[in-house]
Amino acid sequence: MFILFYLSVLSKEEEQLNFHVFHTWKSAFDSRDIDKMVSLLTDNIKINSISFGDYKGKKGAREYWQKLFDTFPDIELKVVTMTADGNRIVTEISFSGTQKGHIYGSPGLNKKFHLRGAFVYEFIDGKIGEIRMYYDSSFLKKQLKIMEL
Repeated sequence: MFILFYLSVLSKEEEQLNFHVFHTWKSAFDSRDIDKMVSLLTDNIKINSISFGDYKGKKGAREYWQKLFDTFPDIELKVVTMTADGNRIVTEISFSGTQKGHIYGSPGLNKKFHLRGAFVYEFIDGKIGEIRMYYDSSFLKKQLKIMEL
């Protein structure tokens, strides 16, 4: 049996830069400043969203966040806990909002949701290179009163 240990090779300054970039991104998210959000990404950003699919590149990221904000204009992300290891920040997120646009084939029905999940942010050279989101999409559908076909 082999055990692989991941050793951080980032300096404290690089880790602090990643925290700064994350907090700047979160502030831009809160103010719906998509241009600022995109400026903090690598050119080859990958976004994995359970509800909206996978997006690549800055153009894809812009499309994703526009779709998210159109669907849930009042979406709110609250960081419950955060931990970092090298080039990765993992957050436990509490998020909520009201469905105003289409998702899962359902029109905006003004239904509210509240979920908890984990979001993973990978950093490359002081920019966000990948975002992965983990949460219970069936619980989201239940709260939005979306029936499975």
